[in-house]
Amino acid sequence: MKFNVEVGKKLFKARKNKQLSRAALGKIVNLHESTIKRYEDGQIKTLDIEKMKEFAHALDITPEYLMGWNEDSSKKLKDPYVIEVHELIKDRRESLNLTQEELASLCGVSQNTIDKWESGLVEGIKRDKMILLSRALKISPLNLLGLSDGLDISTNQTNEYTQKLIVYGKVCAGNGLEAFEEPIDEIVNPYPSPNHEFFALQVKGDSMNKVVDDGLYAVIKKQPVVDNGDIAVVLIDNNIGMLKRFYQFEDMVILRPDSTNPDHLPMTFVGEQINDLKILGKFIGFVSPSFD
Repeated sequence: MKFNVEVGKKLFKARKNKQLSRAALGKIVNLHESTIKRYEDGQIKTLDIEKMKEFAHALDITPEYLMGWNEDSSKKLKDPYVIEVHELIKDRRESLNLTQEELASLCGVSQNTIDKWESGLVEGIKRDKMILLSRALKISPLNLLGLSDGLDISTNQTNEYTQKLIVYGKVCAGNGLEAFEEPIDEIVNPYPSPNHEFFALQVKGDSMNKVVDDGLYAVIKKQPVVDNGDIAVVLIDNNIGMLKRFYQFEDMVILRPDSTNPDHLPMTFVGEQINDLKILGKFIGFVSPSFD
């Protein structure tokens, strides 16, 4: 039981760091708060690995850290592009016949920084620099995140699947006071695909600022259903649009913010209230208003 107690201590600490109550965490992982307490007290005899993965996802920690498989694992989930992005940057730069100095100038950084990026010595690239880098290398920011969602995400303007996207009003990643306005912009779709439809919405507010900042354009793949944990655009009563992480457990739906602002709390819909929700699509990435 000593192992289970250690896991419980990590669960307790991670939950406190996320400022979640046992009841709130229980809703996300589909467990009663009393069961969450038993986990944290080390009283659960058998630890289900799938449930551990759910805990890890909800608390922004790695399953390896939680289970003690690698005590050196970061408590925060590492950016998925850390390991491979340096090879992508170098290969793409060379294919475009750019020197490190030229790429540095385009990105507003020093040549030494480019060298560190290409050597894998930097564990993360700031969001604004990522946008500049993706523009300079003529690739999607999603490439730099190591994500593709099964889509052809080349931003090459000659790609046969390149699409123009209309940016509609503002998505309420804040208090949800408005859904859409008249079209405000048109951009090149950085994630084109012949098999999917897309639209873009401008983010307003800070309730999702761990993922996408206020003012950026959220690119959405149209689909009426998403998986638990996906970020979705959800309409409430057909007139309030929100960008939130989506979770559904039987007759309960939870829309969870991903914010550094503790004022933003999960929203819960139960029973017939779920009928007031409509999923417009899945968030797959973002671009800045000046991306194209």
